[in-house]
Amino acid sequence: STVGELRGLALSPSVVAVLESTTGGTQIEFYTPAGALLRTVAVPDKATGLSITDERAVFRVGLSVETVGVATGASQSIATAVATPLGLSIEGTRVAWAENVTIRGVVRGRIRAITVR
Repeated sequence: STVGELRGLALSPSVVAVLESTTGGTQIEFYTPAGALLRTVAVPDKATGLSITDERAVFRVGLSVETVGVATGASQSIATAVATPLGLSIEGTRVAWAENVTIRGVVRGRIRAITVR
């Protein structure tokens, strides 16, 4: 059960990630499938859009796409989107999302993907 407001939930074969906002701040908690807490990592208050693999989680903060290691808790910004990232996902080392951008006065959807190491 969460202590604060649930903002995201993501599952991989060996890790469950919970993005929640509490009075103490916003954090991602990593659990084993059996429910044992592996690690808690503080993230910016505006974090949303959680996805996970066994090794890392991705989320967004505004236009910034961020990653955090499950084992290390180290986080970093990996991309800056032109428009709000939608449907953020990670599979293996590929992170993908959609953006709605305005080109010459017309709103168009596009898919962006990057590889993280």
